[in-house]
Amino acid sequence: MSIPWRDDPASGRERVRENLQQLVNDLARVARARERPTVEMARTWHRAIYDGVELPVSYYAGGIRDRDPPEPELVDHEVMWAGVPATPASDVWSELPEFERAAQSAVEVLDAVVEPGGRPEDAATLESVLALAAALHNEWVRIHPHVNGNGRIARCWANWIMLRYGLPPVVRLRPRPDAAHYQRAAALARQRLHGPMQRYFLRLLRRELEPGA
Repeated sequence: MSIPWRDDPASGRERVRENLQQLVNDLARVARARERPTVEMARTWHRAIYDGVELPVSYYAGGIRDRDPPEPELVDHEVMWAGVPATPASDVWSELPEFERAAQSAVEVLDAVVEPGGRPEDAATLESVLALAAALHNEWVRIHPHVNGNGRIARCWANWIMLRYGLPPVVRLRPRPDAAHYQRAAALARQRLHGPMQRYFLRLLRRELEPGA
């Protein structure tokens, strides 16, 4: 039976908070450089969040469930998500290449519409950006590649897309944003229904850009 990991260790919570703040800064740099989205990039984010934090197994930081025998605690490591089993470990590595291909294809289309340093100039383009942010967020949550911390990486994806296209990173990494509304939208990721998360992101963006509206 694999060693579980469900919560940040109490001794490392302040370090996680500091790491998350630094990661937000790094996301802005990478997003605006318009690098290709890759699974390895997300694994780097995961390692950065838990840098200097003692975990039950050190390679859980950045590790992908059911990776290979040299990381035995990840092989067949099943996890729960909102009280039900997440994507089986045996399916995770087959899902990730498609996630990466879809992300790269989508940003290629949007990169041609939104110039570097610019932002969406019309409502349709804005909706396309938020749709992509919601899809990448939800697909990472659905696949649940890591033993823990998947929600934080999903929110990194959403913020990375917004920053890439000139929008502020409005999705809080920790704690979960606006828990009830966010969790209801995230739960629909199982059915690959991204519209509610897209609308939630739009509400966060309007709150940021139009305070008091």
